[in-house]
Amino acid sequence: MTTLHLTNSISRRLLRRGLPRKQQRPRTQAMWIMRGFLLIPLALALAWFVLSPTARAVDPPPDGGYPNFTTAEGTDALFSLTSGTGNTGIGFDALLRNTTGSFNTANGFSALFNNTTGSYNTATGDNALSSNTTASNNTASGADALESNTTGGANTAVGFEAVHTNSTGADNTGVGNLALEANLTGNRNVAIGSNALSSNQTGGDNTATGVNALAANTADYNTATGYQALESNTTGSNNTAHGLDALNTNTTGSLQYGQRCVCAL
Repeated sequence: MTTLHLTNSISRRLLRRGLPRKQQRPRTQAMWIMRGFLLIPLALALAWFVLSPTARAVDPPPDGGYPNFTTAEGTDALFSLTSGTGNTGIGFDALLRNTTGSFNTANGFSALFNNTTGSYNTATGDNALSSNTTASNNTASGADALESNTTGGANTAVGFEAVHTNSTGADNTGVGNLALEANLTGNRNVAIGSNALSSNQTGGDNTATGVNALAANTADYNTATGYQALESNTTGSNNTAHGLDALNTNTTGSLQYGQRCVCAL
């Protein structure tokens, strides 16, 4: 009886160790097969998550998918679009009347509101380029920048009401608060600084760099560099002023050169 007890004890010990192998192998294989089947759904779910475009996009997904590479976000943005391509309108009434104009970007309330066929215009800010109809290649950044522009092309306005009243003038650059603010039909003017060339309406080929430079000017071919340089000039032409208050009191004189230097030795 003692011998039999030892034999049975040894047999149970061997079975717990996984022996004999021939008896344990089918059970082990079955367990691995079951585990494999359980992993298949997990692998498929991971693959779908990685490859799915929706999984990589923002949540919630943005509006879009409009024809001709168009993006519109906001009430009535790009409301009248027909065949224009590559336009982006973001904001209430942005690019509202655009029909065939292409590659325009309007970001702000009524930005590029009246544009119909003009292309390659960029307007950022409330009412920026809102009156533009057929003109192209304009850039306006700032509230009311280039607001009155209709057919003038290749203008750049950066700042509050920069080049604000321009209608048909072309190739103008206004950078700064009210820079070239009153320009109507003047061409090829450059104004950099607050109020620079702010009164100019029809004058052309003027360059003003500095706050209030050529602020009262209405004439042509003047160059002013510095704070208040040629500030009082109205109808004088072909003047050059460099420095603080240079030719500041000139009003109608022409062909003058003024330079003021404040030097520290």
